[in-house]
Amino acid sequence: MLAQRYDFQIDQGADFSMAVAYTDSSDSAYDLTESNYAAVLTVRENVEDTTALATLSSSDGEIVLTSTAPNITINIPYSTTASLDFDTAFYDLELTTNSGPNVLTTDKILRGKVKLIKEITR
Repeated sequence: MLAQRYDFQIDQGADFSMAVAYTDSSDSAYDLTESNYAAVLTVRENVEDTTALATLSSSDGEIVLTSTAPNITINIPYSTTASLDFDTAFYDLELTTNSGPNVLTTDKILRGKVKLIKEITR
């Protein structure tokens, strides 16, 4: 599946939440509550950079997977957004499925740009 392009903004120093509906061709939400699903969102200042500005995952609780749409919720606490320091960066969101021994499938769900709106009140 080709990743959908979606650009968004984060307010520095504020909680951030974004809900995503991951559905099949008939617009039915995938049940992502099964233990074989994991999600990771990575932000980099440039696509080629080896160092990530932020990495969020379902295993760390920053990405919540559920059974009904929107079935992916990305949560970034204010303590994390306060420490971000970039103008525009790039991200992608990947969903990995472990469907058996040595069978791992990764789908890129979203990709795009992130604009950081700098905090004024400190």
